[in-house]
Amino acid sequence: NMNLVQRAALHKHAFRYVLQHTAQLWAETFVSLLSVQRVQNEQMEERVPPRLNQEVLCKSISSCRRRLVVLGLFGTLTERRPLDKFKQSEVLPQHVVSVLTRILADPNTTVLIATSSARPQLEAFYSALNRRLPLWLAAENGVFLRHCSAEGDGEDSSDEWM
Repeated sequence: NMNLVQRAALHKHAFRYVLQHTAQLWAETFVSLLSVQRVQNEQMEERVPPRLNQEVLCKSISSCRRRLVVLGLFGTLTERRPLDKFKQSEVLPQHVVSVLTRILADPNTTVLIATSSARPQLEAFYSALNRRLPLWLAAENGVFLRHCSAEGDGEDSSDEWM
């Protein structure tokens, strides 16, 4: 029930659309989007670094008078997964806590745990350690720093974020 002028205008619009949006253009756009997605997926894949030569590492570390060990929270101390999959109450595996305790037993070794996460999430992980390890925490990509004492009473000035 369209009049001839409306029909001609609609036909002209549809004809231009088909000429501009050919199967070739749709295919190129689709392939381009697939390529972008492939690159993004490759960047997200877990890459395992080469294995450290433990003998060289141990000799080098033992010859130092003072040591700074910087560890990432996600993918180093915990299994690597998207940030939204972690629970605030999640605890570190016991073997990780044991290793940290042994490293921190040496008074000449300082440990800093860094993360891009917010302070409350890093605080939850530290709370799971029963606040007994003397280490540094760096939240939000190092914007906030905090030194945690071995006493872990939670009331002293060392609980303040800088």
